[in-house]
Amino acid sequence: MSELRTNIRVTAEGLGIISKPVVTFLVLLYDARAGAQESLALLAFAGGQMAYGTMVLGTYIVYYHPRQIWPKHLPSNPQNPCARSLKNTSVFSDLGMHQEQTEGVL
Repeated sequence: MSELRTNIRVTAEGLGIISKPVVTFLVLLYDARAGAQESLALLAFAGGQMAYGTMVLGTYIVYYHPRQIWPKHLPSNPQNPCARSLKNTSVFSDLGMHQEQTEGVL
């Protein structure tokens, strides 16, 4: 993200946004013509979500070859004190929010 290649992200998101309603529409159209009485509505939604994710992932794989996506090795000490403090603050904040949201739920 530090390289700010927004054109790649815009392309990936654009293709995903276009493919999602197309797949959803095609499944719903098939459902209507087959006379299944909207029994494929959930499948249409899931197919649209899957199409979106697949298009975004596929676009990133095309631009960043798989060798560039996965690091070969991690640095020996990847955390500096500032990053560690930020991570701990984030974890405790998430735990606090989880406690607030689930309070009273068994």
